[in-house]
Amino acid sequence: HPVRILRPSVVTDGAALTWMLHGTVLYSVHAGEDSRVEVQARPVPGFEPLWKRRFDTGGEVPRLRMTGPYLAINYGPQMILLDPATGQARWRDDDESGGLGAGGEVLLWTADGRVGLLDPAAGRIRWRHEVTRVPIGATATEQHVQVLYDDGTAVAYGRDRGEVVRTVEDLPIREPNTSGVGTGSGPGSGGVIAEGLPIFSATDDLAIVFGPEEITALRLPTLERRWTAEVTAPVGVNRCGTRVCVISDGGVTAFDQDTGEQLWTSAEWTTWSGTLAGSPDGRIARVDPNTGRVLESRGRGRLAGTVVIRADSRQTAVIDQATGRLRAIVPAPLPSCRGVEDLIACQGASGFVTVWRIPKT
Repeated sequence: HPVRILRPSVVTDGAALTWMLHGTVLYSVHAGEDSRVEVQARPVPGFEPLWKRRFDTGGEVPRLRMTGPYLAINYGPQMILLDPATGQARWRDDDESGGLGAGGEVLLWTADGRVGLLDPAAGRIRWRHEVTRVPIGATATEQHVQVLYDDGTAVAYGRDRGEVVRTVEDLPIREPNTSGVGTGSGPGSGGVIAEGLPIFSATDDLAIVFGPEEITALRLPTLERRWTAEVTAPVGVNRCGTRVCVISDGGVTAFDQDTGEQLWTSAEWTTWSGTLAGSPDGRIARVDPNTGRVLESRGRGRLAGTVVIRADSRQTAVIDQATGRLRAIVPAPLPSCRGVEDLIACQGASGFVTVWRIPKT
Protein backbone atom coordinates (compact mmCIF):
# COMPACT_ATOMS: atom_id res chain seq x y z
CA HIS A 1 0.00 0.00 0.00
CA PRO A 2 1.22 3.58 -0.60
CA VAL A 3 3.29 5.05 2.25
CA ARG A 4 2.79 8.74 3.01
CA ILE A 5 5.59 11.20 3.70
CA LEU A 6 4.20 13.20 6.60
CA ARG A 7 4.09 16.97 6.84
CA PRO A 8 4.06 18.64 10.28
CA SER A 9 0.70 19.48 11.84
CA VAL A 10 2.21 21.45 14.76
CA VAL A 11 5.66 22.80 15.63
CA THR A 12 6.45 24.40 18.99
CA ASP A 13 7.59 28.00 19.17
CA GLY A 14 11.12 27.29 20.37
CA ALA A 15 12.77 24.48 22.32
CA ALA A 16 10.58 22.79 24.92
CA LEU A 17 11.77 21.99 28.45
CA THR A 18 9.00 19.42 28.77
CA TRP A 19 5.81 18.64 26.86
CA MET A 20 2.66 16.53 26.76
CA LEU A 21 0.36 15.50 23.91
CA HIS A 22 -3.23 15.01 25.08
CA GLY A 23 -6.07 14.44 22.67
CA THR A 24 -5.56 16.94 19.86
CA VAL A 25 -3.64 19.54 21.90
CA LEU A 26 0.12 19.82 22.45
CA TYR A 27 1.12 21.41 25.76
CA SER A 28 4.72 22.58 26.12
CA VAL A 29 6.89 24.45 28.64
CA HIS A 30 9.51 26.96 27.49
CA ALA A 31 12.24 28.90 29.30
CA GLY A 32 11.47 32.55 29.98
CA GLU A 33 13.24 35.44 31.63
CA ASP A 34 14.78 35.04 35.09
CA SER A 35 12.97 32.21 36.91
CA ARG A 36 9.87 32.29 34.73
CA VAL A 37 8.60 29.70 32.27
CA GLU A 38 5.92 29.91 29.60
CA VAL A 39 3.29 27.21 29.12
CA GLN A 40 1.82 27.01 25.63
CA ALA A 41 -1.15 25.08 24.20
CA ARG A 42 -1.35 24.37 20.47
CA PRO A 43 -4.18 22.59 18.62
CA VAL A 44 -3.43 19.75 16.20
CA PRO A 45 -3.50 20.71 13.39
CA GLY A 46 -2.69 24.41 13.69
CA PHE A 47 0.32 26.65 14.16
CA GLU A 48 -1.17 29.48 16.21
CA PRO A 49 -1.33 28.75 19.96
CA LEU A 50 -4.64 28.46 21.78
CA TRP A 51 -3.05 30.33 24.67
CA LYS A 52 0.18 31.14 26.50
CA ARG A 53 0.66 31.57 30.26
CA ARG A 54 3.74 32.60 32.24
CA PHE A 55 4.59 31.32 35.70
CA ASP A 56 7.36 32.19 38.15
CA THR A 57 8.49 28.70 39.17
CA GLY A 58 11.75 29.68 40.84
CA GLY A 59 13.69 28.08 38.02
CA GLU A 60 11.94 24.69 38.36
CA VAL A 61 10.51 22.99 35.28
CA PRO A 62 6.80 22.44 36.06
CA ARG A 63 5.15 19.06 35.62
CA LEU A 64 2.17 18.76 33.27
CA ARG A 65 -0.70 16.29 33.46
CA MET A 66 -4.45 16.15 32.94
CA THR A 67 -6.57 16.02 36.09
CA GLY A 68 -10.24 15.49 35.37
CA PRO A 69 -11.19 18.09 32.74
CA TYR A 70 -8.27 20.40 33.61
CA LEU A 71 -4.55 20.77 32.94
CA ALA A 72 -2.56 20.53 36.19
CA ILE A 73 0.65 22.55 36.55
CA ASN A 74 2.87 21.42 39.46
CA TYR A 75 6.08 23.09 40.65
CA GLY A 76 7.53 22.82 44.15
CA PRO A 77 4.56 22.64 46.53
CA GLN A 78 2.32 24.63 44.17
CA MET A 79 -0.46 23.24 42.01
CA ILE A 80 -2.65 25.17 39.58
CA LEU A 81 -5.53 23.79 37.51
CA LEU A 82 -6.05 25.47 34.14
CA ASP A 83 -8.91 25.38 31.66
CA PRO A 84 -7.24 23.53 28.75
CA ALA A 85 -9.18 25.59 26.19
CA THR A 86 -8.34 29.06 27.55
CA GLY A 87 -5.45 28.67 30.01
CA GLN A 88 -7.46 30.44 32.71
CA ALA A 89 -6.93 29.25 36.30
CA ARG A 90 -9.87 27.18 37.58
CA TRP A 91 -8.37 26.30 40.97
CA ARG A 92 -5.27 27.40 42.85
CA ASP A 93 -4.43 26.25 46.36
CA ASP A 94 -4.23 28.90 49.08
CA ASP A 95 -2.26 26.81 51.58
CA GLU A 96 0.64 25.52 49.43
CA SER A 97 -0.91 22.09 49.05
CA GLY A 98 0.96 19.38 47.26
CA GLY A 99 -1.14 17.35 44.84
CA LEU A 100 -1.23 13.72 43.73
CA GLY A 101 -3.38 12.58 40.84
CA ALA A 102 -6.19 10.26 41.94
CA GLY A 103 -8.25 9.31 38.91
CA GLY A 104 -9.99 12.48 37.73
CA GLU A 105 -9.50 14.10 41.13
CA VAL A 106 -6.57 15.33 43.22
CA LEU A 107 -5.38 14.25 46.64
CA LEU A 108 -4.14 17.35 48.48
CA TRP A 109 -1.58 17.34 51.27
CA THR A 110 -0.27 20.15 53.44
CA ALA A 111 2.88 20.26 55.57
CA ASP A 112 0.80 20.75 58.74
CA GLY A 113 -0.65 17.23 58.31
CA ARG A 114 -3.92 17.45 56.37
CA VAL A 115 -5.04 15.37 53.39
CA GLY A 116 -8.12 16.09 51.33
CA LEU A 117 -9.75 15.21 48.05
CA LEU A 118 -10.27 17.97 45.49
CA ASP A 119 -13.02 17.66 42.90
CA PRO A 120 -11.47 19.77 40.12
CA ALA A 121 -14.62 19.81 37.98
CA ALA A 122 -16.60 21.45 40.80
CA GLY A 123 -13.62 23.39 42.17
CA ARG A 124 -14.28 22.24 45.73
CA ILE A 125 -12.64 20.04 48.34
CA ARG A 126 -14.82 17.02 49.06
CA TRP A 127 -13.27 16.17 52.45
CA ARG A 128 -10.21 16.59 54.66
CA HIS A 129 -8.50 14.47 57.33
CA GLU A 130 -5.78 15.14 59.87
CA VAL A 131 -2.90 12.67 59.40
CA THR A 132 0.51 12.05 60.93
CA ARG A 133 1.97 10.55 57.74
CA VAL A 134 2.95 11.91 54.33
CA PRO A 135 1.10 10.62 51.25
CA ILE A 136 3.49 9.45 48.53
CA GLY A 137 1.09 7.80 46.09
CA ALA A 138 -2.62 7.81 45.24
CA THR A 139 -5.06 6.33 42.78
CA ALA A 140 -8.83 6.09 42.53
CA THR A 141 -11.68 3.82 41.49
CA GLU A 142 -15.36 4.66 41.05
CA GLN A 143 -16.27 4.85 44.74
CA HIS A 144 -12.89 4.86 46.53
CA VAL A 145 -9.56 6.65 46.73
CA GLN A 146 -6.47 4.62 47.62
CA VAL A 147 -3.53 6.39 49.32
CA LEU A 148 -0.05 5.08 50.11
CA TYR A 149 1.80 6.80 52.98
CA ASP A 150 5.52 7.12 53.68
CA ASP A 151 5.43 4.70 56.63
CA GLY A 152 4.27 1.78 54.44
CA THR A 153 0.57 2.15 55.26
CA ALA A 154 -2.09 2.12 52.53
CA VAL A 155 -5.61 3.40 53.20
CA ALA A 156 -8.76 3.05 51.10
CA TYR A 157 -11.11 6.00 51.63
CA GLY A 158 -14.68 6.48 50.47
CA ARG A 159 -14.54 8.87 47.56
CA ASP A 160 -17.53 11.03 48.52
CA ARG A 161 -17.16 11.40 52.30
CA GLY A 162 -13.62 10.23 53.03
CA GLU A 163 -14.53 7.44 55.47
CA VAL A 164 -11.77 4.89 56.09
CA VAL A 165 -12.77 1.60 54.42
CA ARG A 166 -9.56 -0.39 54.95
CA THR A 167 -6.05 0.14 56.31
CA VAL A 168 -3.12 -2.06 55.25
CA GLU A 169 0.09 -1.73 57.26
CA ASP A 170 3.76 -2.77 57.02
CA LEU A 171 4.05 -2.62 53.24
CA PRO A 172 7.67 -2.67 52.00
CA ILE A 173 8.28 0.57 50.09
CA ARG A 174 11.17 2.41 48.54
CA GLU A 175 12.67 5.24 50.54
CA PRO A 176 10.32 8.04 49.52
CA ASN A 177 11.30 11.54 48.47
CA THR A 178 8.60 13.44 50.38
CA SER A 179 9.72 16.78 48.98
CA GLY A 180 8.48 15.47 45.63
CA VAL A 181 4.81 15.18 46.65
CA GLY A 182 2.83 16.31 43.67
CA THR A 183 4.67 14.27 41.08
CA GLY A 184 1.86 11.82 40.35
CA SER A 185 1.61 11.19 36.66
CA GLY A 186 -0.72 9.67 34.14
CA PRO A 187 -4.45 8.90 34.21
CA GLY A 188 -5.49 7.46 37.55
CA SER A 189 -1.91 6.72 38.40
CA GLY A 190 -0.21 6.77 41.76
CA GLY A 191 3.07 8.51 42.41
CA VAL A 192 6.77 8.59 41.73
CA ILE A 193 9.87 9.14 43.82
CA ALA A 194 13.44 10.23 43.17
CA GLU A 195 14.78 9.52 39.68
CA GLY A 196 11.20 9.08 38.45
CA LEU A 197 10.85 5.53 39.76
CA PRO A 198 7.28 4.49 40.58
CA ILE A 199 6.18 3.68 44.09
CA PHE A 200 2.42 3.09 43.69
CA SER A 201 0.72 2.11 40.43
CA ALA A 202 -2.74 0.90 39.43
CA THR A 203 -3.11 -1.74 36.72
CA ASP A 204 -6.65 -2.97 36.06
CA ASP A 205 -7.92 -4.43 39.37
CA LEU A 206 -4.56 -4.38 41.20
CA ALA A 207 -2.62 -1.65 42.96
CA ILE A 208 1.10 -2.38 42.93
CA VAL A 209 3.36 -1.12 45.73
CA PHE A 210 7.05 -0.96 44.77
CA GLY A 211 9.59 -1.92 47.42
CA PRO A 212 13.39 -1.89 47.16
CA GLU A 213 13.57 -5.59 46.19
CA GLU A 214 9.94 -6.65 45.89
CA ILE A 215 6.45 -5.66 44.79
CA THR A 216 3.18 -6.13 46.68
CA ALA A 217 -0.19 -6.51 44.93
CA LEU A 218 -3.33 -5.14 46.60
CA ARG A 219 -6.79 -5.82 45.23
CA LEU A 220 -8.75 -2.77 44.10
CA PRO A 221 -10.90 -1.06 45.13
CA THR A 222 -10.49 -1.74 48.86
CA LEU A 223 -6.83 -2.85 49.01
CA GLU A 224 -7.04 -6.45 50.20
CA ARG A 225 -3.47 -7.74 50.33
CA ARG A 226 -2.97 -10.37 47.61
CA TRP A 227 0.72 -11.28 47.31
CA THR A 228 4.31 -10.11 47.56
CA ALA A 229 6.98 -11.21 45.07
CA GLU A 230 10.72 -10.67 45.01
CA VAL A 231 11.99 -8.51 42.12
CA THR A 232 15.44 -6.94 41.91
CA ALA A 233 15.08 -3.13 41.75
CA PRO A 234 11.62 -2.94 40.08
CA VAL A 235 11.14 0.16 37.92
CA GLY A 236 7.76 -0.35 36.24
CA VAL A 237 4.74 -2.58 35.73
CA ASN A 238 2.55 -3.36 32.70
CA ARG A 239 -0.27 -5.68 31.82
CA CYS A 240 0.94 -8.33 29.39
CA GLY A 241 -2.10 -10.26 28.33
CA THR A 242 -3.69 -11.55 31.55
CA ARG A 243 -0.34 -11.43 33.36
CA VAL A 244 1.46 -8.76 35.35
CA CYS A 245 4.82 -7.92 33.80
CA VAL A 246 7.35 -6.12 35.98
CA ILE A 247 10.26 -4.21 34.48
CA SER A 248 13.38 -4.30 36.64
CA ASP A 249 17.16 -4.23 36.56
CA GLY A 250 16.95 -7.91 35.66
CA GLY A 251 14.71 -7.42 32.60
CA VAL A 252 11.03 -8.43 32.41
CA THR A 253 9.37 -10.88 34.81
CA ALA A 254 5.78 -12.12 34.37
CA PHE A 255 3.61 -13.02 37.38
CA ASP A 256 0.23 -14.67 37.78
CA GLN A 257 -2.08 -11.82 38.78
CA ASP A 258 -4.03 -13.91 41.30
CA THR A 259 -1.23 -15.78 43.12
CA GLY A 260 1.95 -13.84 42.41
CA GLU A 261 3.61 -16.99 41.05
CA GLN A 262 6.56 -16.18 38.79
CA LEU A 263 5.83 -17.58 35.33
CA TRP A 264 8.94 -16.54 33.41
CA THR A 265 11.71 -13.98 33.35
CA SER A 266 13.96 -12.64 30.60
CA ALA A 267 16.97 -10.38 30.93
CA GLU A 268 16.74 -9.50 27.22
CA TRP A 269 13.73 -7.16 27.42
CA THR A 270 13.50 -3.79 29.19
CA THR A 271 10.23 -2.39 27.77
CA TRP A 272 6.78 -3.85 27.10
CA SER A 273 3.73 -2.54 25.25
CA GLY A 274 0.73 -4.66 24.25
CA THR A 275 2.31 -7.94 23.15
CA LEU A 276 5.61 -6.37 22.06
CA ALA A 277 8.84 -6.33 24.06
CA GLY A 278 11.86 -4.12 23.43
CA SER A 279 15.54 -4.60 24.25
CA PRO A 280 18.20 -1.98 25.10
CA ASP A 281 19.89 -2.50 21.73
CA GLY A 282 16.66 -1.77 19.85
CA ARG A 283 15.39 -5.27 19.09
CA ILE A 284 11.59 -5.63 19.11
CA ALA A 285 9.65 -8.89 19.16
CA ARG A 286 6.15 -10.18 19.75
CA VAL A 287 6.36 -12.27 22.91
CA ASP A 288 3.90 -14.78 24.37
CA PRO A 289 2.93 -13.27 27.77
CA ASN A 290 2.19 -16.72 29.20
CA THR A 291 5.57 -18.30 28.43
CA GLY A 292 7.98 -15.51 27.45
CA ARG A 293 8.63 -17.29 24.14
CA VAL A 294 9.41 -15.08 21.13
CA LEU A 295 6.62 -15.56 18.59
CA GLU A 296 7.77 -13.13 15.91
CA SER A 297 10.74 -10.83 15.44
CA ARG A 298 9.78 -7.25 14.53
CA GLY A 299 13.27 -6.03 13.67
CA ARG A 300 14.70 -2.95 15.36
CA GLY A 301 13.11 0.23 16.64
CA ARG A 302 11.61 1.78 19.75
CA LEU A 303 8.18 1.32 21.30
CA ALA A 304 6.36 4.68 21.37
CA GLY A 305 2.78 4.47 22.59
CA THR A 306 0.70 2.68 19.95
CA VAL A 307 3.42 2.65 17.28
CA VAL A 308 7.00 1.55 16.71
CA ILE A 309 9.58 4.17 15.71
CA ARG A 310 12.52 3.20 13.51
CA ALA A 311 14.95 6.06 12.79
CA ASP A 312 18.08 6.21 10.67
CA SER A 313 20.32 9.14 9.74
CA ARG A 314 17.80 10.57 7.25
CA GLN A 315 14.25 9.65 8.24
CA THR A 316 11.93 8.04 10.78
CA ALA A 317 9.58 5.16 9.96
CA VAL A 318 6.27 4.92 11.85
CA ILE A 319 5.15 1.28 12.11
CA ASP A 320 1.83 -0.07 13.37
CA GLN A 321 2.46 -1.93 16.60
CA ALA A 322 -0.30 -4.49 16.10
CA THR A 323 0.26 -5.43 12.45
CA GLY A 324 3.90 -4.49 11.84
CA ARG A 325 2.89 -2.55 8.71
CA LEU A 326 4.67 0.68 7.76
CA ARG A 327 2.17 3.51 8.25
CA ALA A 328 4.19 6.60 7.34
CA ILE A 329 7.60 8.20 6.95
CA VAL A 330 8.76 11.34 8.76
CA PRO A 331 11.52 12.99 6.68
CA ALA A 332 13.84 13.59 9.65
CA PRO A 333 15.81 11.42 12.13
CA LEU A 334 13.78 11.63 15.34
CA PRO A 335 14.59 8.96 17.94
CA SER A 336 12.56 10.58 20.78
CA CYS A 337 8.85 10.19 19.97
CA ARG A 338 5.53 9.44 21.62
CA GLY A 339 2.52 8.04 19.79
CA VAL A 340 -1.03 8.85 20.89
CA GLU A 341 -3.78 7.25 18.79
CA ASP A 342 -3.32 8.65 15.24
CA LEU A 343 -0.80 11.32 16.26
CA ILE A 344 2.94 11.12 16.79
CA ALA A 345 4.97 13.81 18.57
CA CYS A 346 8.77 13.93 18.40
CA GLN A 347 11.44 16.16 19.94
CA GLY A 348 14.54 16.70 17.84
CA ALA A 349 18.08 17.61 18.84
CA SER A 350 17.18 21.32 18.69
CA GLY A 351 14.54 20.86 21.39
CA PHE A 352 11.63 21.75 19.10
CA VAL A 353 8.61 19.42 19.31
CA THR A 354 6.74 18.51 16.12
CA VAL A 355 3.43 16.65 15.81
CA TRP A 356 2.32 14.66 12.77
CA ARG A 357 -1.03 13.04 12.06
CA ILE A 358 -0.60 9.41 11.00
CA PRO A 359 -2.90 8.26 8.16
CA LYS A 360 -5.42 5.57 8.95
CA THR A 361 -4.44 2.03 7.98
